[in-house]
Amino acid sequence: EVHEARSRPGDEGIRLGCSMSPTPTEWAYIAGLFDGEGSVCAGMTHRRVYVELTSTTEPVIDWLMLMVGGYKFKGKAKPPRKDYWKWWLNGRDALARFRDGIMPFSIIKAPHLILLGKYLPTLAEPRRRPTEEQLQRRLRIMTDLRSINVRGRRPESA
Repeated sequence: EVHEARSRPGDEGIRLGCSMSPTPTEWAYIAGLFDGEGSVCAGMTHRRVYVELTSTTEPVIDWLMLMVGGYKFKGKAKPPRKDYWKWWLNGRDALARFRDGIMPFSIIKAPHLILLGKYLPTLAEPRRRPTEEQLQRRLRIMTDLRSINVRGRRPESA
């Protein structure tokens, strides 16, 4: 099932639900892509964590969407850079499946994925408000995540 989606005014993209169960070899390939081109992001405005990956090769993003679902947007780059495709995934169950699938194979982003694993239990059940304790823990984890996402710094450990 494909849906039009918007992340910001003017951005148009496509959402695709997960339709495949990646093999261990495919999870390893996804982990390699994610280690090199992916991020675990902490959006402080809406207090949400999501994962994203950027590539100038659209078939890579299409394959990733087929394997794990998510959203896809085309970004415009200023010349001489190439336009790019951005994939991202959010939601407790989708993030847990993604994290569990790539964690055994991840090297560079392992500390980020560990923090993602600590973040996921802070999410309330659907249609239920999170407790104050969950909100405070979530904020601490997001702050830690933002600190290891600073460009040019390789995290020591999470």
